[in-house]
Amino acid sequence: ATARLLMGQVSRAVILLDECLLYVEESLAHCAFASPGEDPALIRLAAILNAGVLFESMKRRVADMRKNVKGASVELMSIQKMTSVIAETQQTKIHAVLQQSQHQVADLQRTVELSMAHVELLKILLSGVFAMELLDRILGLHYNITDEGGRSLLPAFMEPLRAVIVIPGVLFALFLLFWFVLNKVWYERAHARMTKNTSVHLNLTLKYNFNVPVDIRQLKDMLQYKYVEMESLEREDGNLVKKVIYAETDMLKWRGQPPRIELQYDQQTSFLLRASFFLNRSETRLTSQAVHDIFVEDLALAKVITATQSKELMRSNASVDHDDES
Repeated sequence: ATARLLMGQVSRAVILLDECLLYVEESLAHCAFASPGEDPALIRLAAILNAGVLFESMKRRVADMRKNVKGASVELMSIQKMTSVIAETQQTKIHAVLQQSQHQVADLQRTVELSMAHVELLKILLSGVFAMELLDRILGLHYNITDEGGRSLLPAFMEPLRAVIVIPGVLFALFLLFWFVLNKVWYERAHARMTKNTSVHLNLTLKYNFNVPVDIRQLKDMLQYKYVEMESLEREDGNLVKKVIYAETDMLKWRGQPPRIELQYDQQTSFLLRASFFLNRSETRLTSQAVHDIFVEDLALAKVITATQSKELMRSNASVDHDDES
C-alpha cells in the first residue's frame, strides 16, 4: 500500500512536469525577436541581453528536461509492472495458504463431527446408566431391610412387584419406559432451557446486500428498542462501517423463534450495506422472501427508509427470487 501511494505521488508529479514542459515548448515555438535596426542603443541593449543565446539555451534545457521526464515515465511504468508482478505473486501465495487452511478446516470439521457423534453416544449411555441406577434406587431391587425379628421393612407392595420383575424381559422393558419418560420430562427440557438464548439451533443463514441510503438517526433510534448483543466499528476501504448484532423477540411477527440479525451500515455516507439473518430451520415457517419483507417493513415503519424505497426493495428481491427459481 505504501509503495502504491508513493508511485501515485510520483506519477502525479511526472504528469504535472510534463504539462509544464509542454507549455514552455509551445511558448518557445511562438517566441520571436525583433531586429534592433540601426539604432546604436538598441544594438547595444541586444548585445547585453543576449536574447538569442538565452533562447537557444532554454530550448536545449527544455529538450533535456523532456528526456528526463520520459525516462522517469519509463522507470515508473517498469516499477508499476514489477509491483503488479509482486502483488500477483503474493496473491497466489495467499490463495495457496487459504486453500490449505480450508482443507485443514474441513479436516478439523470432520474430526469435530466425529467427536460430537461420540459425545452424543456417550451422553446417551450415561443417561441410560443414570436412569437404570435411579430406577434401581426407587424400586429397592437390591435392598433387603429387616427388623430384629427378621421381618422386611419394605412396603408391602414391593414383594409382589419383585415377583413380577424377576420375569425375563419385564425389568428391561420397565427400564426402557422409565428411560423414555425421564428423557422427556428432564433431559429435553433441561437442554432446551440451557440452549434457549444461544445460537446452537440457528442453522439457517440468509444474507442480503441492500446498499440503500437510510436515515442514520432513525436507524439508531430503532436499535435502541432492540436487544443488541454486539457492536463494532471497522474501517473498510476508507469508509467507517458499523456492525450491530441484535436478537428479535417478537415470536408472533416472525411466526416462530425470532432470528438474530446482523446489520452493517456506513455512518459517513448514511448507507445500509448488508443484513444477515440467523434462524432456526425447524422452528420457523418463513421463507427467505418473507424474512426480507418483514425486515424491510420494520425499516419503513421506523422511518429508516421511505415507503417508496421499501416497495422497490421488495419488488427487486421478489424478481431476483423468481429468476433463481426459473
